[in-house]
Parts: sequence; C-alpha cells; structure tokens
Amino acid sequence: STLLASSAASDVYKRQLYTPVDGQKFITHEGEDFGYVITGNVRIHYAGQNQTVHAGESFYFKAGKKHYLENTGSKDAVIIWVTTPPNF
Repeated sequence: STLLASSAASDVYKRQLYTPVDGQKFITHEGEDFGYVITGNVRIHYAGQNQTVHAGESFYFKAGKKHYLENTGSKDAVIIWVTTPPNF
C-alpha cells in the first residue's frame, strides 16, 4: 500500500492486490471503508457475504464486521482505499 493522503479524519491509500489470488485475513476495526477499483476485479468478503467489484466501480461498508479483499482476476488489481478514521 502507498499512503496518498492522511488527515485526522481519514487515510487514503493506493493498494495493489497481486495475482493469482492476493488478499488478507479477516480484520475488523472501527469506522468506515470506501474503495474504488482502478484496474482488475476485487471480491469483497464482508460479514459472511461476497461481492465482486470491477474496474470503474466503487464500494463502501462499515468496518466493524469481519472483512477482507481478494483479487479474483488474471491481472493485478489496483484500488484507491479510504478508511475513516485513520487506522493503519
């Protein structure tokens, strides 16, 4: 992840998820998360549900439930990731 901007209210990152499958283990934290997929396909695992988001699409969720992101495409995925309040 590359930190693009930070304030008392939020952090903005550029994240790259690598192929064939790259993601992370389930995490929880207070606040909210927003993402915009620049390239690739990303599956969001959130509170027992899954949704795939494609390039040009965005997503939002409250971060207090277990969640993680997974690259499901054949190429690396790049996203802009905003978390509020800053957590990482």
